[in-house]
Amino acid sequence: MSPVINVPKKLLLTHLGRVGRAAISVPATNLKAVYSVMKVAGWTGSCIRVQRALDSTQLDIGFAGNVVDKVAADTFAAGSALTIAKVYDQSGNGMDLVQATDANRPIFSALNEWAGIRPITFDTWPQSAVAKWLDTPVLAGLDRQAVSVYMMMVDHCPNQQNLIWEGFSDTGFATSNSFLLGSGGGLGVNFGSLIFNTFFPRSHLQAITTVCGGSNVRARFDGVERTFATGAISSSAIQGMRFGKSSLNNQYNSQNDVFCIAIYAQADAAAANLVVENALNASFNPDRASNTNWTYRLVEDGNSLMSGVGAASLQSAGWQGGFGRGPQGDVRAWEYYDMGLAGQTLATAYTNRARVLALSDVTKSKNVLHIIDPTNDIGVITYTSVADAQTGNTVSAQNLYNNYFLPYVVAAQAAGFTKIVTSTILPRTNFNVGAGNFRGDCRNYYNSLLTGGAGANGYVVADIGSISQLQNTADLSYFLPDGIHLTAAGYALVEAVRKPLEIA
Repeated sequence: MSPVINVPKKLLLTHLGRVGRAAISVPATNLKAVYSVMKVAGWTGSCIRVQRALDSTQLDIGFAGNVVDKVAADTFAAGSALTIAKVYDQSGNGMDLVQATDANRPIFSALNEWAGIRPITFDTWPQSAVAKWLDTPVLAGLDRQAVSVYMMMVDHCPNQQNLIWEGFSDTGFATSNSFLLGSGGGLGVNFGSLIFNTFFPRSHLQAITTVCGGSNVRARFDGVERTFATGAISSSAIQGMRFGKSSLNNQYNSQNDVFCIAIYAQADAAAANLVVENALNASFNPDRASNTNWTYRLVEDGNSLMSGVGAASLQSAGWQGGFGRGPQGDVRAWEYYDMGLAGQTLATAYTNRARVLALSDVTKSKNVLHIIDPTNDIGVITYTSVADAQTGNTVSAQNLYNNYFLPYVVAAQAAGFTKIVTSTILPRTNFNVGAGNFRGDCRNYYNSLLTGGAGANGYVVADIGSISQLQNTADLSYFLPDGIHLTAAGYALVEAVRKPLEIA
C-alpha cells in the first residue's frame, strides 16, 4: 500500500465539536471507493444527496470547510426530516452509494451528531420500521480473496446480528461476504459460516476493519488484531456491496452511525491497516488514535430488554437521548459494553457470568454492571397459582431472586464492580395476574423483592416497571403490536429512568 499523503494537521477541540479539521488523506493504491462525511483530500464534489419529507425535493449537500454542511441541510429541511438518497464516492471512481426508495433510506439527523459531525444513520427499528440500506454499483475488479473494508462507525445495538456490509457475488449470493455485529456485543464475519465472535465497546466511534486474503479473514478494532478461526473463501467477483440491512434475513437490521467507509481491492496486511485506521482516527476520533483509556466502564448483561429485539440503553431512542449523545455525563469518559444475548434468561446469564465479570477493570475509576430483569425466565413458565408464581416453582420470583440475581450481585461485587444496577420488570401482554398463567403475579412479586432488598444487598434499582405510560401493553405509542417489546418512544421512557442511575 502506498504511503499516506497530506497527513492531517493537529486538530483543535472545542465544546461544540472539532474545528480547523484538515481533509482526510488515505492511500490511493487500489482504492475502489470512499464515502465520508468529512472531505477526502482532493475531492471537489458534494458529500451526500438528501430528500426532505416536506415535499420530497432533493438537494446535494457539500462541505463547510472539510465537514459535511449540516447547516445547509437543515436550512433545506425547513423543519422536516431528511433521508439520504446518495452518498458520493470521493475516490473519483464514481461508485456512489444509492437508495431509490425513500422509506429504505438512512437518515441525516442532528440527534446523532458526534463532536459536531453528523453521520449517515441506519436507523432500522426491529419489527416496527422498514429496513434501511445503501447499495454500490458493480465494483469491477474486486474479489473475495482481495478486499479490505474500513469503517468509522458507532453501533447502537445488536438485534440478533446487525449487518454492516454485505458483498454480492457474481451469482447474486450475499452469503459470500458479510460483516455482522453479533448479539452480545460480538462481531461475526460471514463467508459462508460464522467464524468469529468477540466483544468490544459500543460507546465510541471506532475504526473497524475486515480484511479478506486467500482463505483467511481478519478483523480489527481500533488497531487491535483479533484472532479467530478462519474459513475457506472462494475466489469470486464481488458485483456490488450493500451497507445497512442484510438481504439475507430481515432480522439482520443495521442500527449504526456511519462516518466513513473505504473499500480497497487488496488484502491489506496489519501494517497497512494501521496506516488507514490511524488516518481515519486522526480526523474523526483522535482520542482513540492515541488509545486514551476511558475513565469508567459500564457493562450490561441480560435478556431481550437488553438484546434480541430491543435493548434499552443502545437502541436509537436511548442512544440519541441518553448515554450516547445526551447531557448526562461525559460520553468520552465511559467505555460501554453490551453483553446481553438474544433470548437469554437471568438463569443463563448467571451461568455465563464469567465473560461479563471478567470485564471489571481495576484501572477504571468506576466499574458499573447492569443486570437486566428475568423477563424471559418468567415468560416461558405457566404457574399453577399465585403462591406457585411467588415462591413455589423452580422459576418462581423468590427462586429467581435468591438463586440467580443475588448470587450474581455477590459475584459482581467480588469481581470489583463498584456499582450494581438492576431494572424492575415491565408488563407484558402474556403476563396474567390472578388467573391463567400467573406470570404477572411472579413479575410483581419479583419487582417487590428487588426494590425491598436493594439497600441490604448493595445494589440500585431502576424502577422501570412502574413507569405509568408503560402499564398498557396495547398502547402502540410505547409497545410494538406483540405487546412485549417497546417502540422507540417506550425505550426513551425507560432510558430516562435507567441511564441517570447507571452513570451517576
